[in-house]
Amino acid sequence: MLNQIIPLLLIIVIGASLRGLGFLDLSAGRVISRLVIYVTIPIVIFRAVSQMDIRRGLLWLVLLGVGVPMTTLLIGRWTTGATTGATRGTILIALCGKNTDLFALPVIQSIYGLSGVSLLALVSMGNALCVFGIGFLMAVYFDPNRGELDLKKLARSIVFFPPIVAFVLALAANLLGFALPKLFLSFAEVVGDANVFLSLLVIGLFLDIRVVMRSIRVLVIILLTKYSVALVIGGLFYALFFRSEPLMASVGLLASLMPAPVVTLVYSAEKNLDHETAGAVVGITTIISSAILLVLSVFI
Repeated sequence: MLNQIIPLLLIIVIGASLRGLGFLDLSAGRVISRLVIYVTIPIVIFRAVSQMDIRRGLLWLVLLGVGVPMTTLLIGRWTTGATTGATRGTILIALCGKNTDLFALPVIQSIYGLSGVSLLALVSMGNALCVFGIGFLMAVYFDPNRGELDLKKLARSIVFFPPIVAFVLALAANLLGFALPKLFLSFAEVVGDANVFLSLLVIGLFLDIRVVMRSIRVLVIILLTKYSVALVIGGLFYALFFRSEPLMASVGLLASLMPAPVVTLVYSAEKNLDHETAGAVVGITTIISSAILLVLSVFI
């Protein structure tokens, strides 16, 4: 597992170093984040969802993928009530989802192989509903430049948001039994590799240690909320299923402990939210989740 996690962290370090040396700045980070959200993520989602194995007995994983983020979000609205405006929007988006694809996938694959990846895809299915549905809705709502709230425009923004379109089309293709051409799968695999690199590079570009230290009080509240909910719900899920479905139980627990979604940064840059806090939350949770996974891998 260590061999899977360290390269991911090194990409974040590269991003932070490039910004520190002046080779790339925040404007470059915003451009890369738009490339990720409008091009690479939709292709990755379409490939994953269209090929996932949907079985009724495993739908508990989909519910887990929805339940952990939504519970965290509801509790987070209370624990982070002192924050306001764009910063509050960024925090709530960070609590409303997990980085189940970019970060969890290589880790799960290294431990459990393709069987684990297929189960993780079901968690990702539920998580995607939160990240690309509720998360995007909050990003639009908290955008300081949105003007008067237009519900029709907001609905169109959500319905035609590229990751959501990709998810719906992929789910339809899966249920209809449509086989994707091998050429597309090869293309999507290349894009997927680029997506991992670009997404983690963006984390590094927006990660600023000075912001972390300045926002330490808020970050502590966010981290306590996020990981306490994840440990309680993920632990209960593991306790319920580890005898009958041990692989499902292990994947569910690990997926619950994933870091904040990278799209927190993307939404913050795209919708004029607090990108500095976004970088701090995503970066710190990535490091903490890495440490937790290394510990848990010894026991499960």
